[in-house]
Amino acid sequence: MSGAVSSFDEAAEADRAAIRRLLDSHLESWNGGDLDGLLDTYVQDESVRYASASTVVHGIDRVRERFRRAYPDWSRLGELRYEDVVITLAGPADALVFGRAWISRGDGDDATSLFSLHLKKRDGQWWIAADHTSA
Repeated sequence: MSGAVSSFDEAAEADRAAIRRLLDSHLESWNGGDLDGLLDTYVQDESVRYASASTVVHGIDRVRERFRRAYPDWSRLGELRYEDVVITLAGPADALVFGRAWISRGDGDDATSLFSLHLKKRDGQWWIAADHTSA
């Protein structure tokens, strides 16, 4: 059937759109200095994992502590943007996201990193289950 769109394709596109909204929310929270909003994009239990440089932490409370230690002044984080984002649906409730993150601080101390996210869909909503960001 030429030109027909299957319900699978429609569901996949809806999932990709929901994941893009999650990433937009993540960026908006970072750029607004809103730690709680940023952490609201992560799985809210002990299964979440965050890794950066040589540090790996498990559990939303430890992820929160790690962000607070690494970025003590959330009002001075700079502007975060994502580039080269690729979203791969690995199943009906699993997705992988890969991309490059840029932080512009305006003081010449800009940073770039690569990131990969494992997303899980729970109760119809996508969450970051694992976040690995290169230093």
